[in-house]
Amino acid sequence: FLFVLLTISCEEAECPEIDKTAVWRIFPKLYLELDRDRVVNTADEWAVILSGAGEDTSAELWNIDFEKYTLLLRKGNCTGNVYINSHLFIQKDDFFYLYQIQVTQYGDRPEEFIYGMVVEKLPEEAIVRFEVTE
Repeated sequence: FLFVLLTISCEEAECPEIDKTAVWRIFPKLYLELDRDRVVNTADEWAVILSGAGEDTSAELWNIDFEKYTLLLRKGNCTGNVYINSHLFIQKDDFFYLYQIQVTQYGDRPEEFIYGMVVEKLPEEAIVRFEVTE
């Protein structure tokens, strides 16, 4: 089993309290074609991304209600194989969000991967900063 931990942590003065129910689903490493960070708000945009994913793509990826949720995706590159230890999603102000993953690298084979999560619908003006830490 792949265990993924949602981590909500920050200094009280640094960020407001966030409702943990804001995160609906966290995906393990995904192997999709992705050219840039994505904040996906429509089923049509998601269908374009999934169209190059191949037939072995999980049906779970297709079942996102974009009336209620936003999908966050980013391509990560590491110098070794990667295990995702935790995901962090916090709202810094009205329109600025941080999505951070903590990884452990092992082995010596470079790896490119996609990570993502589905959160409650973000405003169209939302800016999401993605970070990878070790």
